[in-house]
Amino acid sequence: MEPVKEICGKITLKHLYEIAKIKSQDPPLEWRSMKEICTMLIATARTCGVEVVKTLDAKEYGEFLEERKSIVEEQKKLLQEKREAKMLRTA
Repeated sequence: MEPVKEICGKITLKHLYEIAKIKSQDPPLEWRSMKEICTMLIATARTCGVEVVKTLDAKEYGEFLEERKSIVEEQKKLLQEKREAKMLRTA
């Protein structure tokens, strides 16, 4: 729920570089260096709650996804409770 504070996903530097190669073909970015594009993408990823890591182990990522799943379920419950409380106040 708070992308800057909590991590909702992970990508590797290799994936980020591949994205940067594609983005470098965009007209607004074609004159920027790959380093500048990568830096921009890292900042955007952080803002969105995506962590950029050097390597990503499948087991470690699986554990992260399971943990994330439980966090999302908890957040959904809290949102539902807030909605119900709001409905009671307005009814």
